[in-house]
Amino acid sequence: MAGGLDAALACHALGLSVIPVGRDKKPLIAWREHQKKPATETDIKKWWRQFPDANIGVVTGFLSGVFVLDVDGDLGAETLAQLQRQHGPLPRTWRSRTGRGEHIWFRFPSEELRNTAGEIAPGLDTRGEGGYVVAPGSIHASGVAYEWQDDGDPVLGCDLAHLPEWLLDMVRKRPEQPAPAPKLNGAAPLEHQFRVLRQIFEEERNDLAKLFQGQRNTALNAAAFALGQLSHYGAWTEEEAHAALKAACMANGLFYDAESGGEKGFLSTFASGWSAGCSAPRDLNWRDTPEQRRQERTMRHVEPSSYVAPEPEFDPDKPREDWARRLNLEDLHTIPPRQWLYGVKLIRGFVTFLASPGGVGKTALTFAAGFSMASGEALLHDKPHSKLNVWIYNLEDPYDELRRRAAAVFQYYQDRIDPIDIEQRLFINSGRDQGLLIAERADDDVVVTCPDAARLIAEILRMKIDVLIIDPFIMTHQVNENSNSEIEKVVREFNVIAGEANCAILLVHHSRKGFVSGEADSIRGGSAMISAARAAYTLAPMSPDEAERLNIPPEERRFLVRVDDAKMNMAPREGKAQWIKLISHNIGNPDDDYPHGDNVQVATRWEPPSDFDGLTIEIANQILDEIANPGDEPYSIRRNTTKPVTALIIATMRMHGIEKSDHWAKQLTGTWKKNEVIYEREYVNTQSKKRWGLYVNEGRRPSA
Repeated sequence: MAGGLDAALACHALGLSVIPVGRDKKPLIAWREHQKKPATETDIKKWWRQFPDANIGVVTGFLSGVFVLDVDGDLGAETLAQLQRQHGPLPRTWRSRTGRGEHIWFRFPSEELRNTAGEIAPGLDTRGEGGYVVAPGSIHASGVAYEWQDDGDPVLGCDLAHLPEWLLDMVRKRPEQPAPAPKLNGAAPLEHQFRVLRQIFEEERNDLAKLFQGQRNTALNAAAFALGQLSHYGAWTEEEAHAALKAACMANGLFYDAESGGEKGFLSTFASGWSAGCSAPRDLNWRDTPEQRRQERTMRHVEPSSYVAPEPEFDPDKPREDWARRLNLEDLHTIPPRQWLYGVKLIRGFVTFLASPGGVGKTALTFAAGFSMASGEALLHDKPHSKLNVWIYNLEDPYDELRRRAAAVFQYYQDRIDPIDIEQRLFINSGRDQGLLIAERADDDVVVTCPDAARLIAEILRMKIDVLIIDPFIMTHQVNENSNSEIEKVVREFNVIAGEANCAILLVHHSRKGFVSGEADSIRGGSAMISAARAAYTLAPMSPDEAERLNIPPEERRFLVRVDDAKMNMAPREGKAQWIKLISHNIGNPDDDYPHGDNVQVATRWEPPSDFDGLTIEIANQILDEIANPGDEPYSIRRNTTKPVTALIIATMRMHGIEKSDHWAKQLTGTWKKNEVIYEREYVNTQSKKRWGLYVNEGRRPSA
């Protein structure tokens, strides 16, 4: 959908009440009257003359007849997926992408439903009577476009569905009264102190909702314990804490996990943690920063849950009845989606390889990708799923060199990223300061796991790392990489780390001699190494043939590299290469001895020119006019001719200041012939010899 006025009028044509809003989502007009009276087309045109860059706001509720579910980020997506596993899928209806998630639109019901903010479930807000949403055709502050999804586009015929009964019930049952204000030693609470308490409450709930199997029960106990400790302030009741943590456990699946006790286990664990916390009240240090409070939550000690799931009975003299597991077709409706973190290259719980010859730009690429994931911005081709905690562990370069690379990326992209995100989410270590050894060969040639593996898992969990990038892979082990049995065990150990630490791991590696981009066999080491990974990509410089085909001058070609899919068994293979351009950026760090400072490579997104870039309709018809009126003899596409059409094409383009290669001209000729713009026909030349000439099909000429 086009943006600006056209998008606003398109929403108006759908019967929606439209208002102009800014990039900060705030209305640019006094909009209350337009909750009762829709804007006219004249109003809309007047507003967009006044605010030509405005985003489109749609008033929700009775006037527009829409109720919108706002799915906020990965937490909201996980919560919604869990609710659909419990209640069934949502009906097909209007759906639009937002800056952080999606809007799901429904018909407004006959009863009045107002707005909610995280009250029905973690990461899910709603907009009803008295609210508005930012609509497709708008641009998020991050630069991401709001747009209709293909299967939920009203322009393509998608109908607006009724609100499912189960979702309607959740909205009806939301808490109607705000939590009581906190009581601080009998005195009236300060506003900022109440906000701190409510932030802690939300963080406990949201952190719990994000967890996965193996951590959830302990985390539930910890969250209940922490909220119980602070309950004496009066910022929440036991009932409110119970409802919030129950919603979180519904989102992470613990509430439905029979092996963990299901609802009974939840009730027992919550009661144990809450009671213990209330018995050990704690005072807050109001001067602590949010990060200090988060670290305190990570390191705190909590009492173990009093509930223990019963062990299944097992008689060693009898075969296990549950060994061969019968497929339950009902379970196929509750399969959770794969947790892609960075495009379809990195997935939580798995290992990905990136390989190339030396000096191509692997480190520059990983730093740009790291900043992209930490900021949540699609700086290169791949879009991060959300803002992620990223740990770059470079085992080759000293820390000062890593700082130079970080400075170059930050300065180059500073207009697109928030420095606070980078400071809070990006971690960088040098192997020069502390190495990393995951596996080695023992005296009996058996591959053993080193203590660094356990320490690495603990640190990833402590800092809540989402993506770990290790460069280079070869420095993490001391085994024979050409031995399939040995190198496979190393990669399997990284898979274990990714699974237990609940993160994605990118291993940067080298290629073998005879490297071919996009070929898994070109990656150095035994074939079992790549087989043990879920995905693999290669990085290769642009070849001379590619440069000629794309009309790229030799001096520019050496800065262009391509990323190819060498193995992808969890998503469709990408149909074409992604291209990266390496930019030399001066980071502005001169001193008396080095007055120019350092130039550092930065990886940037690059798109190859289209096949016929620069060829306008006017130039094309100028070439075709010459072919149609050649003089004594027609032009020809044949070799050894006196009037080659490629020479005509190159000369005409040069007249317009555009240099093109012979290869480009041949491509254009072939395309025109295939599309029957030109055709060959036999003729007799002035020497009475038969030759093949080119002629123009006037009905096939390009036109505006």
